[in-house]
Amino acid sequence: MTVIRMKRNDTLPSLEATLKYSDGTAIDLTGATVKFYMAKPDGTVVINATATIVDATAGKVRYEWQAGDLSEEGRYNAEFEVTFPNGDVLTAPSQGYFIIEVQRDLA
Repeated sequence: MTVIRMKRNDTLPSLEATLKYSDGTAIDLTGATVKFYMAKPDGTVVINATATIVDATAGKVRYEWQAGDLSEEGRYNAEFEVTFPNGDVLTAPSQGYFIIEVQRDLA
């Protein structure tokens, strides 16, 4: 489980990840589209957005935080959903989630 810690209302740094199959090999994203989802622990989705493919053959993606994405402190579950050109869908990580911890800022 990867934990990413951010401060409330920040938009940098971008969230970057290498998407991998359960055996640890990178997912080839050539021709695919990738969505980023972030949800509260109760399952309420707070982000449903397109991620950018940075390096398709290496499985590297990026999500650029938008204003308001991190407005509420707390712990969130996140994942990327890959849709391949043939319509097949794969969610990464395959087990568990990326954990996003949004911490209170002082200002």
